[in-house]
Amino acid sequence: QFDWEGDLALPPPVSQTERLMTLARLVMERDRKYALEQNFAAALSAARELARLLDSLFLEEIPLEKIQTIDVGEHAEHWAHSLRFLEVIVEMWPRYLRAAKRSDPTQRKVFLVKAQADRLLRTRPQTPVILAGSTGAAPSTARLMQAVITLPSGAGVLPGLDVETIHSDDTPLEDSHAQSGMAALLRRLNLTANSVRPWPGSGTRSHRNNFLATALLPAQATDGWLTKLHDFHAERGFVSDALDGLVIVETENEEDEATAISIELRRALEIPDKSVLLVTPDRNLTRRVALKMRRWGVYIDDSAGIPLQNSLCGTFLLLAEAWLRESDDMVLLLSLLDHPLFGAGLSGPQRMNAISAIDISARGTPPLGGLEGLKTRLRAAREPSGDALLMIERLQNSALSNAHDPFASLSERIRRHIEIAQELADDGLEGGHDRLWSEEGGRDCNSALSDAVEALDQTPDCGSQHYAEILFAIISSFSIRQTTPSYPQIQILGPLEARLQNADHIILAGLNEGVWPGAAEEGAFLSRSMRRQIGLPSPEKKIGLAAHDFAQLAANRQVTLIRAKRSEGAPSKPSRWLVRIKNILEGLQSSNQTDVSASVNTVVELLDRPAAIETASRPNVRLPASLRPRQLPVTAVELWLRDPYSIYAKYVLRLRKLDPLNSPFGQREIGRLLHEVFFQAAKTPTTLTPDILGEIFAENAMNFGFNEHEYPLWKHALLHSFEWFCDFQNERQKYGEAAILEETGSAQFSTTPDFTLTARADRIDLLFSGGVVILDYKTGTIPSEKQGDTFSPQLALTGAIINAGGFEKLPTWNVESYEYIKILNRKPDDNKNGWGRSGADASLSIADAQRRLVELLQAYNSPNAVYHSQPRPEFLNRFGDYDQLARRREWETAGEAEGS
Repeated sequence: QFDWEGDLALPPPVSQTERLMTLARLVMERDRKYALEQNFAAALSAARELARLLDSLFLEEIPLEKIQTIDVGEHAEHWAHSLRFLEVIVEMWPRYLRAAKRSDPTQRKVFLVKAQADRLLRTRPQTPVILAGSTGAAPSTARLMQAVITLPSGAGVLPGLDVETIHSDDTPLEDSHAQSGMAALLRRLNLTANSVRPWPGSGTRSHRNNFLATALLPAQATDGWLTKLHDFHAERGFVSDALDGLVIVETENEEDEATAISIELRRALEIPDKSVLLVTPDRNLTRRVALKMRRWGVYIDDSAGIPLQNSLCGTFLLLAEAWLRESDDMVLLLSLLDHPLFGAGLSGPQRMNAISAIDISARGTPPLGGLEGLKTRLRAAREPSGDALLMIERLQNSALSNAHDPFASLSERIRRHIEIAQELADDGLEGGHDRLWSEEGGRDCNSALSDAVEALDQTPDCGSQHYAEILFAIISSFSIRQTTPSYPQIQILGPLEARLQNADHIILAGLNEGVWPGAAEEGAFLSRSMRRQIGLPSPEKKIGLAAHDFAQLAANRQVTLIRAKRSEGAPSKPSRWLVRIKNILEGLQSSNQTDVSASVNTVVELLDRPAAIETASRPNVRLPASLRPRQLPVTAVELWLRDPYSIYAKYVLRLRKLDPLNSPFGQREIGRLLHEVFFQAAKTPTTLTPDILGEIFAENAMNFGFNEHEYPLWKHALLHSFEWFCDFQNERQKYGEAAILEETGSAQFSTTPDFTLTARADRIDLLFSGGVVILDYKTGTIPSEKQGDTFSPQLALTGAIINAGGFEKLPTWNVESYEYIKILNRKPDDNKNGWGRSGADASLSIADAQRRLVELLQAYNSPNAVYHSQPRPEFLNRFGDYDQLARRREWETAGEAEGS
């Protein structure tokens, strides 16, 4: 038993978060490059590498001072700088621990293991003491095993010792071999392989073990494969017994790999008491599998948990930080509002209604002034929402309280962020202030951030530009375990956790180089030669330990070895162990017996393939008389001619397409702004100048989302437009005056029942000579004359409304002409800047447009009239607002397939 009183006398260990933050602070103190740039995020990255090196040194029981003895004479100059940099862990870190009266967590663990070994040797208990399952990779663990096996009733149980492979000390195995770790342990214990007795009842090495041992032979021994293969063929029943229950699967990509694994796990649930163990170091793969199992309502527990940054609390803290940094960003705002933890003092329907109102008002170009501009939009809405305004005010208070203090320390910034996040998560109900910490991952987030604050109380401010990276580094350092009930038949473990575990079926997944085994990384601060000088093991030692785990797991009765041929869109390299196994299988002519990739991939493909594909047909909408539109604007007539289904969706179903968030200021916005500028300018009695137009533009620009960042992009086009309009307006005043500016008129057409047509005219001039001129401003593409006569009769129909007395200010005037005028980016050639009709041509066009409108109305007054989606292929709108509702892609594609 442990001497708890003696153990507790050790200095308490620092937490992992405190160690990381403190090392980062020491890095900044040590290196002027980090300190001068206030680059705490880069210091954190260096601190992680230093922490890994500390762990390696402590586990191998190498004094930190030994680093100073490394000879870098034959190395490149940067290695000498790296060695000097390591005084952070050689001198500064121990000094910090002494001053704080704390201990390093890894060093403390090693000390406790050594203390237990000394205690056993001192007390020599007579009761049985068994140490099982350890490979003794660390010297302290090997010392503990040495102490155990010398006790009167002590025993050490070595996992997967292959006596036949470790045949003598004269041929040491390479570090990457599966038995190299066991061979090193025996040397530390002063034992030979033959002196280790087999576990009672284990018998001789099985055919599967023999097969795997051959496949994983040291590189220098693979020349004996041919002899081994001959022996395998000669031994009766060897091949069938060794390969019984062993299958290999290679999928096209990691998504298919996860699907194939989930199918096998789901199949196991159909067999009572059957257990399945999924083992892989690839935690992204295990998360994919866990999510895919939910399609069947199966929740399984991944031993690695989920990254804290993916938990509810973690994502909320990161979203809150991102929004506080850019509070004018509407995408970040809506992302924060849609988070399940967001409350801002409101709950239930109040909260949902407020978010809905904010969502609608935030659409389009970002409101100038950020949240204040959003409040202006909310007040101007058709149905202003008091809850939405209250929510915005609370968000403004949060943004204001986050105002960066240049003298604040990093720990103060974290405290302030936590306080704001708590307020944003508070839903106004009892206990709402602690709601952030009561949800998934909350306790772990709170603990991690508290440790970070404690460690960083003495850290200087790192600069606001790096705070997001620092917060993410803190939160991403942890994982949390799921609390949802899981199926005990299924386990997901990492290779280390799976040691000595067993199951009816074991799936070894992610068998690609760089994943399993992982890359042989040397570390950032020491080269191979430098590591060798101070006694650190080679990077290949970890590969050898991984090979040992793989060999033990693959020796079970039913095993699936699975990998993906492509990872992250690029070809992947199969694991060296899998390559060797496949080479042996080819030599045994048994590849077809074990490789079931074709059948598995077929099942994966069929899983999401529907039994039958029902091709969507073009919508066949017919409307009863009570639902048919009885009033439309002239701009909708073109829509009706091109896409009748849009009339049904927009004016019958009353569906409106929402603008995207953070829309860039573009052609549509500049057009609306110029319409307003020219509207006000046309009412000015004085002679216009570009300066006058510029003043009008400046007064209205912000209301349309135009800010100083847009001006350089539009400056030239605007100045040219202002100059043109001044000449145009001053010339127009010689012949008449603007009688209608941005006003609406309407007229009824005698159909059954009557139909009302409306038009909002940009401008209608009353001529001194009698008659009126209809002018339509265009900033974008102007319809061609052919289109104007067929699908775009907007101005001709406006003339029909005037003829019918539809504008109160023009009861008896005749339409002299109508004209489309380009007002932005005009061309030197006047013929490309617009067109129109005048005199008899205008009268004929107006009469023709009115006649065709009546024919259209009469045709759609029939109960059999169908509101088709895009019925005229030669005039398709490639970006219809209601194409998805009409499932246009489906029936168009189906039609193409049938035609082909």
